Amino acid sequence: YLPAQDELNLFWNGGAPVAGVLTGAGNWYWSSTEYTTGLAWSQRFSDGFQASSTKDNSHPVRCVRRW
Repeated sequence: YLPAQDELNLFWNGGAPVAGVLTGAGNWYWSSTEYTTGLAWSQRFSDGFQASSTKDNSHPVRCVRRW
């Protein structure tokens, strides 16, 4: 599933991102948390910053699975 905003932040891991996460300044990832109808939360993995983005942006996703 697509992680919520707080779950996505766990991938950033306090500045030591988990393996396979792109960490450049332009690397934003989507969360499943909506901000408004046309916006959702995303996170930049170079510094952990979270912001709302329009849903027509093409950010990558990092899916998770339940055990």
